[in-house]
Amino acid sequence: MIARSTRTLRPLCIGDSVAVPVSQFDRSKGDPPNIIGIVLEFDQSGYQIGTRTAKIRGRLARNQVEFIKFTGLNSEHIPDEELSIREIVRAQSICGGQGFRRCHCKSNCLTKRCSCLKAGLICNSACHGKGSCDNID
Repeated sequence: MIARSTRTLRPLCIGDSVAVPVSQFDRSKGDPPNIIGIVLEFDQSGYQIGTRTAKIRGRLARNQVEFIKFTGLNSEHIPDEELSIREIVRAQSICGGQGFRRCHCKSNCLTKRCSCLKAGLICNSACHGKGSCDNID
């Protein structure tokens, strides 16, 4: 199986542009289905990919990335910060990302213990459908 994948997928070099597919659960409907990045490092554990927002946390296998012909990124433009794929999609999103933050407060969301209030977000029906909430428009 490994021999077959090495035959069908050409090895990537450092500096090659790649597209990393993003799961539908990690992005909103308005976000792109792929993240564009470049290969920064390679070792036996996988490829280190960098995007214009940050480096992807962890290493990706060859079958998780797709080679593309794109010359818009250089390794100088990539920050040293490492983020998860979901955080990178949210940072690059035009519409603010999926909005995966929710609170499960049993009170009225008046204190900074409420994760929505702390993040500056307004509670919605996914937070707590029943009960009253003061952190709503």
